[in-house]
Amino acid sequence: MKVMVTGHQGYIGSVMVPMLLRAGHSVTGYDSDLYRRCTFTAGGQRASIASIQKDVRDVDARDLE
Repeated sequence: MKVMVTGHQGYIGSVMVPMLLRAGHSVTGYDSDLYRRCTFTAGGQRASIASIQKDVRDVDARDLE
């Protein structure tokens, strides 16, 4: 299943993304990267996924293709 995680670099997103990947889902992250210096993941390693750096309030149909 294709899944888009808004705020994928935040606290909840950094936990959800690896769980979704382990479950076999195709994950795309959507995050404004406002707190780019904060790393919430164990060991400081973020999951490597496709991502869109944009505020979720600015989403448009092309972002969801």
